[in-house]
Amino acid sequence: MSALAERYAEVQQRIAARLSVLGRIRDEVTLIVISKNHPSDLVRELYDLGQCDFGENRDQEAGPKAAALIDLSRVRWHFVGQLQTNKVKSVLGYAQALHSLDRDSLLDEVAKQTERLARSLDVFIQLNLTDDPGRGGISPAGLEAFAERVLGLPRFYLAEMPDGLPDVRPRAPGSPVTFASLNNPAKAADRVLDQWGRVLA
Repeated sequence: MSALAERYAEVQQRIAARLSVLGRIRDEVTLIVISKNHPSDLVRELYDLGQCDFGENRDQEAGPKAAALIDLSRVRWHFVGQLQTNKVKSVLGYAQALHSLDRDSLLDEVAKQTERLARSLDVFIQLNLTDDPGRGGISPAGLEAFAERVLGLPRFYLAEMPDGLPDVRPRAPGSPVTFASLNNPAKAADRVLDQWGRVLA
């Protein structure tokens, strides 16, 4: 067994052990391997071990990598970085999930391109829990209205996360993140889901 295979098996065992404690089953959790800055050969080796979901955050790296691995039919690419609107067309050429939907202009362009391609897309709304708007992410105050827009688009599948939504937190250790700031966005998302009456995954 290679060193990579041993490390991968260890990660899977740790996940299974934690899920056992929580009373959940393995199929309820998706492991996404962040493959940025790693060669396509490593992705291929992990794929041969059973890993299908990979995360990238730079289109200029992810595009060629996805093209080199196009023969891997079960690979799912997740774009996890901030996305510029002029890169949307390229990213949707390979990504099945977008983890950083964070502003109206990006939403408009992604909606336009999914319609052009006649394809669906798993999306995650990214929250900004800092006071720095430059770090990306929807503010908690704008979450509900933004989520309603996303839910109104027929080709989008708003993915749910057990602990809420992907978020951008303060950089400095010890920077305060109040329970209110963490819980209120999740409650807002729950209200949106209840209002639309849809089961999303």
